[in-house]
Amino acid sequence: MSINKTRAVTKEIPSQIELRRLFDCSDGKLFWKVSRQKINIGDVAGSLKKTGYTTVTIDRKIYRLHRLIYQFHKGDLSADVVVDHIDGNPANNRIENLQVVSQKQNLQKITKHSNNTSGLVGVCWHKKSNKWRASYIDSNGKFKHIGYYTNKYQACHERCKKVLSVVGERFYVEHSLSTEDRDAYNDWLIAESERNDDFLLAA
Repeated sequence: MSINKTRAVTKEIPSQIELRRLFDCSDGKLFWKVSRQKINIGDVAGSLKKTGYTTVTIDRKIYRLHRLIYQFHKGDLSADVVVDHIDGNPANNRIENLQVVSQKQNLQKITKHSNNTSGLVGVCWHKKSNKWRASYIDSNGKFKHIGYYTNKYQACHERCKKVLSVVGERFYVEHSLSTEDRDAYNDWLIAESERNDDFLLAA
C-alpha cells in the first residue's frame, strides 16, 4: 500500500451485495475481485493515510477501509453510525476488532497521546503536581478534568467511575485498557477492596 495525502471520505457506504461483488475479505483486508484501471484481480485494496487509517476508492468515492469491512461482514451500516476499533489501532481492521458505537462513546474513547506516559486512556503524568492526572472528553468534545492521584490505577479507577456516571455504559471500563494494564488494574482493585470494605468498584 502507498501513503497518500488525506482526502475527503464518503460516509455513505456501498451495499453489502455490491462489496461482496467487488471484493474478497480476509484478515482485515479487502482484495479486488474485478480488474479496473491500474487494478488487478487479487490486489489489496486501499491506500494508507498519515492518520493511520486506510482508505479505498470505489467509483471515484473514497471510503475508510474499516467501514467497508464492517459492511462486508455485517451489512446495514448507515452513514451516521460510528465504527470503532476496539483496541484503538486503526491498522487492525479484522472484523473481530470492529464494533458499532454511539457518537458519545466515540468521543469518550480518547486515543493515547505520545506524551501519555501512563499507557492508560485518559490518564497522564502531571509534572507540576507530581501526580497522575485523570480526565475525559464529554459528549460535546470538551476536555474535563477529574483530579490528581498518586497511583495511576487509582486515576484510572476514578476516571472509569466518572465516565460510567456520566455515560452510564460499561464499554469504557472494558476497552480503555490494554490486556496487560487491565490485569494490573484488576489486581489493584482487588487489593484496594480487601484493604477497604467501603471501596467502590467501577462495575
